[in-house]
Amino acid sequence: MDLPIVELGITGRDYAAVIRQLGEKLYAAGSVSDGYVDAVLEREKLLPTGLSLGAVCVAIPHTDDIAAIRQSAVAIGVLKETVAFGSLVDPHEQLPVRVVFLLAMQDASRQLIALKYLMRAFQDKTVVRRLSQASSQEDITALWQEIWQE
Repeated sequence: MDLPIVELGITGRDYAAVIRQLGEKLYAAGSVSDGYVDAVLEREKLLPTGLSLGAVCVAIPHTDDIAAIRQSAVAIGVLKETVAFGSLVDPHEQLPVRVVFLLAMQDASRQLIALKYLMRAFQDKTVVRRLSQASSQEDITALWQEIWQE
């Protein structure tokens, strides 16, 4: 997996604004088409991706609309202030998300692999602690590389 686009200090009034900001980065990199963000927002509305890891809450928004994806890529955003995302476990529950992993995978199998790697990494308390304390692009990139080397 290539290195992710990393954005620190993202601000947004809601999950849609955060997804739009990160989606714009993927669009500018040529990884997704202009319909990608709308496809992600539609899926997030139906099937929220917020996940509580104890020390930090994350979200993993993505889409199944592979036509909107030109090349597989990931944008990771560390938010300045938490933003409410619906919970993956209970869609009626709102979680204060601090880190967003916006996935753009060209095929379903690659998306499942990415989700599997992330979920396995989130089970490691050291990874969660490092994620919650990350303060630089280098911290996030190093953590991403470790996740993908497993």
